[in-house]
Amino acid sequence: MKLSIILATRNRPHLLIPTVRTTLANVRNKETRLAVMADSDDEATVLCRPQLERMGATMWVSPRAPSLGEKYNAGVAVEPGDVYLVMVDYAPHVTEGFDQKILDAAAIYPDGYAVVRNWFANLSFPGINAVTHKLVGKMGGLYPPFYPFWFVDHHLDDIAQFIGRYVFAEVEIDTSARKETPERPWTQGRRETWLWALLFDALSGERQELAQSIIEGPDFDETAASKAALLNNFKPIVQHSMSVNSAARKDAGAFYLPDPWYDKVRAAGVARLQQVLEPQSFQAFRDLEARVVAEIEKRKAA
Repeated sequence: MKLSIILATRNRPHLLIPTVRTTLANVRNKETRLAVMADSDDEATVLCRPQLERMGATMWVSPRAPSLGEKYNAGVAVEPGDVYLVMVDYAPHVTEGFDQKILDAAAIYPDGYAVVRNWFANLSFPGINAVTHKLVGKMGGLYPPFYPFWFVDHHLDDIAQFIGRYVFAEVEIDTSARKETPERPWTQGRRETWLWALLFDALSGERQELAQSIIEGPDFDETAASKAALLNNFKPIVQHSMSVNSAARKDAGAFYLPDPWYDKVRAAGVARLQQVLEPQSFQAFRDLEARVVAEIEKRKAA
């Protein structure tokens, strides 16, 4: 089996280089590959290509993807594998042979549906996600193409919970390079979490439909009783997701200014929201949006 590591980065070559170096030093399966997804306008990162290639990584340079999910999804096309490990530029894998441990965990389910995780990174989500090729195909990509930041992880978490196919691998990442301040949030592009939480909640039905189609498929190797239990357990998973987003709905994002890339992602997200909401509910969103903007302007003037 082949593990394809898809690492998305932007404007942080000082973190990228040591992260790749440490991670590749702990690879033990000769089939493992690491692809760095870089933006063509990120000149500092693009200049790192020769150094990365000497380490054994590959860099793929393209115009900036219209969302975070699409940037990772492009990695599936350029570096096909049996399992895809999603990676960030500040958290190297420090467990020797982590790649084989992930492959072994993914192989526990012979039907090819699995999401490999490690320890909890917080009260809600694991530190890593690795997804089997078959499940990526069913989902249409590693991540959904709607969000500018971490709601992509929440989407995958929902699917993994719905289908009951999380598998633990005892591997660790080092996040000690992470330093966050109110003035410079670590999550790049983070703003208006209330908006993205609303979109995430509105798309819950689509995630459930996707999970149901997988569970009910003839190639999903579970007993009829197990399938019935999985479908029966959707509601508390949805309840938990909404609870996880409770803080995000309250964050107006007053300290995060717009930029052209974000504006495009936002416009697509709002258009998607209009598709899934009833007209009255969408108008309620617009009313809320106006109140949030007014609150931001009030804070700026204070």
